[in-house]
Amino acid sequence: MRLLTSCRIRPGYDDYYVYRFFMSTYEWLTNVDDRAFIPLFSHNTFVKLAGHAGSYLFRRNYNIYLRNLLLFERPDVFFCFKSHFIDAETISIARTLGTRVVFFYPDVDPRIHGRSYVKALRQANCLLHTKPNLVAEFKSININSVLVPPVYSISSIAEILPYSENVGVLFVGHFSNQKYSLLSELSRLYKGQITIVGRGWENRNFSKLSQVNIYGEAYGETIQKMYQTCLLSISLLHGHVKGTRTQDIITTRSVNSVIKGAFSPHIFNDYISDHFSQIPYALFRNAQELHAIASHLLNNPMDRMLLQKTQLSYVLNTFPPIEKYLSSFINA
Repeated sequence: MRLLTSCRIRPGYDDYYVYRFFMSTYEWLTNVDDRAFIPLFSHNTFVKLAGHAGSYLFRRNYNIYLRNLLLFERPDVFFCFKSHFIDAETISIARTLGTRVVFFYPDVDPRIHGRSYVKALRQANCLLHTKPNLVAEFKSININSVLVPPVYSISSIAEILPYSENVGVLFVGHFSNQKYSLLSELSRLYKGQITIVGRGWENRNFSKLSQVNIYGEAYGETIQKMYQTCLLSISLLHGHVKGTRTQDIITTRSVNSVIKGAFSPHIFNDYISDHFSQIPYALFRNAQELHAIASHLLNNPMDRMLLQKTQLSYVLNTFPPIEKYLSSFINA
């Protein structure tokens, strides 16, 4: 089996764990990380501006490189984890060569990445997604779309560690107005440490009643230890399908924060309620309820440990890891 993959292989990225699984499973593998071609992931402002200005050229070079690899290596399977810079012509060449194309799209709405990307998804032999309320939408893009569990790896499972006041209440995610509204309200209620990790939170105002510590993007060992030592990790969902009111109902972080050692109360929706309603303190509807959960855990440290282990057991028994199902789509 000759496998060509498009995965970002930075520790902490979802596709990093997919790539590691493939490396341990298949002898013949070539990976292309689009960050080598698209310099939009730099924290240097000048590099970002150059990246935006030259985005067409960067995308073009990335796709030309992929096409040359396809023509030279003639892989049996081309696996793309999200890979939203890939265009339709690249996938067309892969299909012409007889290469099986499998896309894994873990987000809500692929249309935000443009027509060529959606056309690329349409041409795939298989389109994997993780959104149980969007089965019809993904079928409309590709009839061979398949619903799979949120992404996590067995290798990611970590034990909860004693609580650290330096982390406190943890939120990991990029900025949005809805997330800011809830976290801002929480900062007026909760007088302990709140740690926010993600892009776009700089220069946001929070109540001085809380000690709010804002990081930029963090991955790997840094964020891993935060998950294990936080009081709790907040799970929020505010993505939606473009032009509709259809909301995201579960995401990778809904299970990954638990897998990585945190107790993770989740913003309420009917789907999540079906899963977590039997676990005390695992659901909240607003900042007041979240504050009550944080206060309880702060005063009852053993509950934090027991609740995380209960939640982890449920996740492991309900959502299979990538090691249990991914090869079936590659080897089909």
